Amino acid sequence: MASFAGAATDDTIELADEEEGDTTLLKRYEPAAMLPSRRGPLEMLLKKEPAALGALQILIGTVNFGLGIVLAVSSTSLVTILKVPFVTGFVFVFSGLFSVLVKMFPRVLPICLRMNFGSFLIAGLGMVVISVDLSFWTVYTVHSINKISAEVKGVILCLTLLEMCITAPLTFWTRTQIRHIKAPE
Repeated sequence: MASFAGAATDDTIELADEEEGDTTLLKRYEPAAMLPSRRGPLEMLLKKEPAALGALQILIGTVNFGLGIVLAVSSTSLVTILKVPFVTGFVFVFSGLFSVLVKMFPRVLPICLRMNFGSFLIAGLGMVVISVDLSFWTVYTVHSINKISAEVKGVILCLTLLEMCITAPLTFWTRTQIRHIKAPE
C-alpha cells in the first residue's frame, strides 16, 4: 500500500511540475465559424410532422368506415346508396398511410401528394352529398331510427370537414417540398 500512495503523490507532483512549465500554444479551441448541418431532402416537410397528421387521417378514415356500417344497417339514403362513408374512409386511410410512410421512404412523396389531393377532392364531394342528404330533414323527424341516422350523418359530415382541414396543409406542404427538391440550388 505504501508504494501505491507514493505513486499517487508522484503523479500529483508531476502534474504540478507540468503546470508550472506549460509551453502549449493552444489553451482552448474556439471555432472561427459554425458550419451549417447538411439538410436532408425532406427536412422541411418532416419538421411539420406529416406522420402525426397521417395517423389522424387513418383514425378519421377508420371511424368514417365504422359509421358507414352503422348507416348501412339503419336505413337507405343517398349517402348509403353512393357509399360515401366507405369511399371516404378508404381514401382517408390510404392517404394517411402514405403520409406516415414519407418519413421512412422519401420516394413515396409524389404518391403522398396525389393521395392527399384526391382525399381532399373526395372529402369535398362527400360533404356535398351528405349535405344534400341532410337537407331532407322532414323525412328524418318521423321515425327515431331515421333521426339517429341523421345524427350519424352529421358526425360523418364533421369528420369529413376535419379531414379536409388536415389534407389541405399536407397537400400544400408536400407540393412545396417537391418543388424545393426539383429546383436547382
